[in-house]
Amino acid sequence: MSEDLYENENDTDAADEIADDGQFDNDLEVELSRRAPKGDVFQQIFPRTRHWLREGVRPEEILREDKDDLVFSFVKRMKDPDYPQTEGARYIKFRSTLAISELEVEMTFTHIELFYQDADGNLGSAIPVKDGAEECRDIQKVFDKVIDNLAGYLSKVNNR
Repeated sequence: MSEDLYENENDTDAADEIADDGQFDNDLEVELSRRAPKGDVFQQIFPRTRHWLREGVRPEEILREDKDDLVFSFVKRMKDPDYPQTEGARYIKFRSTLAISELEVEMTFTHIELFYQDADGNLGSAIPVKDGAEECRDIQKVFDKVIDNLAGYLSKVNNR
């Protein structure tokens, strides 16, 4: 599990509030899925996903954790690992719903906001990401890394 990917550097107080849903009328929504490796299944899906979420991702808030439906929903703010350091720092805040089965992981990312940190370490105001925005492709790559990380973690055999 790559915990560094989910670095959020908790000194970003300006980003603590979850934005009002009205801000997201033309919201970018990213839906991704990954299948278990061919001829295999994901292992111990609920407890391992729960562990990945709580210990690796460390969300700001878990909105739903449903063992019967195998669904998780959470809010996370993380530093964009692909943003050029020469440009400063960019943080991505989002809501995600995660549906799991032995054969597939599906994640939906919504309510996506960006925060830019200046050279003095001050975090700017939230910028909701609209569908078709310039940053969409870069953000999608970050979300691809998140779901790939979970799928990889669930694919590993737990030898305890």
